[in-house]
Amino acid sequence: AGQVVDTVRGVGGSCDTVRTIRLTVSPLNQRLYADTVCNNELPFRFLGYTFTSAGQVVDTVRGVGGSCDTVRTIRLTVSPLNQRLYADTVCNNELPFRFLGYTFTSAGQVVDTVRGVGGSCDTVRTIRLTVSPSPLVKFSINDSLQCITSNKFEFINQSTIQNGVLAYLWKLGDGTFRNSSNISYSYSNSGTYNVLLLVKTERGCSDSLQKIVKVSPQLPNQKYDTVFSPVGIETQLFSRKLENAKYKWLPNQFLNQDDIYNPIFKGDTSQLYIIRITDITECIVNDTLNVICNIKADIIVPKAFSPNNDKINDELKPLLVNIKKLNYFRVYNRWGVKIYDSANDSLNKWDGRFKTVNQPVDTYVWVASGIDTLGNVVTRTGNFILLR
Repeated sequence: AGQVVDTVRGVGGSCDTVRTIRLTVSPLNQRLYADTVCNNELPFRFLGYTFTSAGQVVDTVRGVGGSCDTVRTIRLTVSPLNQRLYADTVCNNELPFRFLGYTFTSAGQVVDTVRGVGGSCDTVRTIRLTVSPSPLVKFSINDSLQCITSNKFEFINQSTIQNGVLAYLWKLGDGTFRNSSNISYSYSNSGTYNVLLLVKTERGCSDSLQKIVKVSPQLPNQKYDTVFSPVGIETQLFSRKLENAKYKWLPNQFLNQDDIYNPIFKGDTSQLYIIRITDITECIVNDTLNVICNIKADIIVPKAFSPNNDKINDELKPLLVNIKKLNYFRVYNRWGVKIYDSANDSLNKWDGRFKTVNQPVDTYVWVASGIDTLGNVVTRTGNFILLR
């Protein structure tokens, strides 16, 4: 920019001309063009230029209509994609596991892209699943069936884990809880109990196992009916028969075996036996049986009985001494009416009723007949008192 002053001679007698020649310089037009794109939009075409990364280009565009040229600054800013980590931890026994639309069958991660909303850049999601090892619960019991009098259950923990520390919780089925690894426990009452062991890792992964134990009640001792045996004649004896029980007859005199429930007696003197029975749970009962040796056959009936449902002398039955077969056992009231006949009762015992009606306190007459071991007919009669 500037000016020049000069003189131009006049023409045709005119005066000279003093010229002031001034030049004004206008600056070029400056124009900034800026845009912002997300990283995954590269390469990006912007005003004729292809950008593969953030940056700028400066060029000049010729002016139009006498205007000055324009210097363009074309600038592209690139925004990184949003990064988002989604992480979760599950136990091994929870696999396969569904997480944000993906099914994981083991530990691992998935990377995907979610389109942005409202002009925001897309989000790159890292979906990561960590799998903690689950414990494997297992335990054993010394004996799952025991007697109430001597029960002592040994619960032996055999649970395992790949790594880490386990915590234990025992639920013993009677409201008792324990948290040690192995336990010994005795129940106070007979019954069936569900024993559960729950094991848990530090990360909360767990497993459980339940087993059943049974505590059997102590059976009461029993006194069996007296057995009459002829001298020198084999007589089958019986105790109650318990499943898988062990038997011991004390003493073992005159018996062919002393470790069964039904030995054979053959002797010449009477003997009182104690039968020690140990059942499958190790409960022990001591029953008694009196064997009377007698040469003479007889039918004996008690002098009184009391059918009042107290389970003591509630029934009247004949005791057979050297009688191999009972022909009949009959009961008559004071008016001679027959109110019981064993012909109608295979158990050969009267419960104090006639036609379902309880008979009154009174004296009654009985008559019985049987065949002895020699084949002779033996008939006996007598009376007894019914008490209530």
